[in-house]
Amino acid sequence: MSKPKKENQWEEDDISFQSPSMTEAEKLENWSAFGAYRQQAKEKVSDKDRLRLRFLRLKFRMNEYLNAQQSDYRFYSFLVSYMKCFNLSGKTFADEINITPSELSLILHGHRDPNRRIMMRLEIHSNYNFPAPLWYEVLAKEKALELKDDRALRKEEEAVVRPKIKVVI
Repeated sequence: MSKPKKENQWEEDDISFQSPSMTEAEKLENWSAFGAYRQQAKEKVSDKDRLRLRFLRLKFRMNEYLNAQQSDYRFYSFLVSYMKCFNLSGKTFADEINITPSELSLILHGHRDPNRRIMMRLEIHSNYNFPAPLWYEVLAKEKALELKDDRALRKEEEAVVRPKIKVVI
């Protein structure tokens, strides 16, 4: 009579491609086979699906950034990632959203913030996959984090505000 399968039988039947008892040669062979399998799977992905996956990855990173308490990301880093989704050069992208390459360069290097029109153009360029309010939230989050961490400005402004209210909540 056969034993009834346990509820978590899949864990016992799961075959890993690595095991502590394997020799280094066996591990290397398994890694090679796994790499070949991944390459084959990657080649089967269509260009449309590849773009979709890049978009999803970028959108996930943007939302993760919006929920973070601190981050090294900046608006321009997301814009660079967006451009990489399409393998666009700065000049081409600037032409597509109808701004000068120098204005795009200033935004990409963090020297200028994009205005509302540029954010709307980003929304339209992305076929509404990246709404203007999302781009704006990313920029607002960057500004909020800068304010939060600006101790010098806080100290400077504390010196000129008199009197401070006595209530603390």
